[in-house]
Amino acid sequence: MTRATAGRGGPDLDWVAQVITFYAPSFWGLDSDEQLSEYARSAPREFFDRLLDAIAQTGVRRIELCMAPGDWQAAREAFGGGAATRAALAGRDMVLTGSYQSGWPLEEALADRSARVRALDNVARHADFLHDAGVDLMLTGPLRRGTVEGSIFPRVSDAVLDDTAEIISELATITAQRGVDLAIHTEAYSVVCREEDIDRIMARTEEGLVYLCPDSGHITLDGGDVAAVVRSHLPRIRSMHWKDCIGPRMDLPASGAVTHEMMMEQFRRMGKGAVDWEGVIDAFAQGRFAGYAVAEIDLAPDPIGDVRDIIDYYEDHVSAISERSADA
Repeated sequence: MTRATAGRGGPDLDWVAQVITFYAPSFWGLDSDEQLSEYARSAPREFFDRLLDAIAQTGVRRIELCMAPGDWQAAREAFGGGAATRAALAGRDMVLTGSYQSGWPLEEALADRSARVRALDNVARHADFLHDAGVDLMLTGPLRRGTVEGSIFPRVSDAVLDDTAEIISELATITAQRGVDLAIHTEAYSVVCREEDIDRIMARTEEGLVYLCPDSGHITLDGGDVAAVVRSHLPRIRSMHWKDCIGPRMDLPASGAVTHEMMMEQFRRMGKGAVDWEGVIDAFAQGRFAGYAVAEIDLAPDPIGDVRDIIDYYEDHVSAISERSADA
């Protein structure tokens, strides 16, 4: 399995491939997201076999699931359950390390009791699958800032963060009962992405119950400093998504939720954007990081090349930092 050895300049990292990197329809010879979704629904095992074949070409053997078409429910359909998924991956010398779920359903769950029951039941079934698959980490997206606050610009209210902390803690309690940790995945223009909001939600949730998965691209897109987030919350980071970003958009709507497509236009391979990677690596080097490094570019046209490039950039960049440290 791929492990980047950093020497003195940064942490040794266990690299993971995020399946969303492989979601570009063109990579599958298709013309639309709808066609890809239909293909995955109609031939789930074939879809996953081709997905795993592609990931294997990157040299990475750890895999993180995402939303459909390559989510935990699709994996269950393809392989027959969590234990069967674990066995199928083991036969390829691969292992599942985590799985993401969207935080959007939590928005309705804050106001509607039946929606809350559905959200809690879904996370329980998700965690059961992960436990059977030998996985100890689930990621959840947060609520969209524009949806719950009416605009992406104002400071998130204490009331919204209190409600967010409450429901995420409920989810984390359910996953913990099944031996699975829950980490919040930071997402641009959500209630958990800007540095202050991350600080506030971490202060409202229990250490050892709720963890953090910073996404360097999303934090940068929302105007934040990835290195500062790592320095402040390293003990609670179970995983990080490593991608670059050219910076915040200047043409955002004043209200409403920002589309994923608008975000993706800003994301880049590591070293091709505005992220201070030297600062990030230095922040990780200040403590002990035993989590996962997830190589990710949403819907990459060349996902195999992108994953390889992310890992190569890390190894080369860390080597350069080490050499500068030795000369100092």
